Amino acid sequence: MIMEIDKIIKSKRKTLTAQITNDARLIVRAPQYMPDFLIKIALRTHCAWIQKKQAIMREKARNTKKKLFIDKEEFLYIGQKYKLKIITGARVALRLDPKKQLFVLTTGLNYDSAQACAVFLKWYKKRAREVISLSVQTYATRHNFSYKKIRITSALSRWGSCSGKNNLNFTWRLVLSPQEVIDYVVLHELAHLKERNHSKNFWGLVEQMCPLYKTHKKWLKNNGYKLNL
Repeated sequence: MIMEIDKIIKSKRKTLTAQITNDARLIVRAPQYMPDFLIKIALRTHCAWIQKKQAIMREKARNTKKKLFIDKEEFLYIGQKYKLKIITGARVALRLDPKKQLFVLTTGLNYDSAQACAVFLKWYKKRAREVISLSVQTYATRHNFSYKKIRITSALSRWGSCSGKNNLNFTWRLVLSPQEVIDYVVLHELAHLKERNHSKNFWGLVEQMCPLYKTHKKWLKNNGYKLNL
């Protein structure tokens, strides 16, 4: 199987390592006097892992591009993809049509992507408060937790947090993920009301309430980059 190495960096090191960059390039770090043909032979046993990692990075690159807000572009909501349909003349700026699996955006003559982004952001934040608040209330009641306030933030990678005053914070981006992932993050933060760190007791409490938490945690790690505009 042919595998292209983009760059080999040799130095006074004893081991061979392979790195896949954000743009899916393969960078190899090797001992100073190790011949290139031996490097290629050594990498053959890791070929499947390298190609899988490169495919993931290419997919990430495609999904981290900024939205253009054009017809048929896809947007996430509760883990489902909906295509965008742009119309004129309607009173509602943005609505979701679950039956047709569409986001319907109303625009004017001076439409631009910045305005569309602002409309989507407002819509997502409103839905995030509704969806996340319901989840918090449901699980807090079920597991006998007491909290003060729920705040929706614009955090890029911190999905949730629990303050010392028992306030719960969640990024609006969570509303793009599947419901079970939202529920996991909610339970994670509720658990912090009793266990303030990530100790063994904390994860035991999380697992007790959410037996599949490791699956949802892994989903966020692998797909979190998609939860954006």
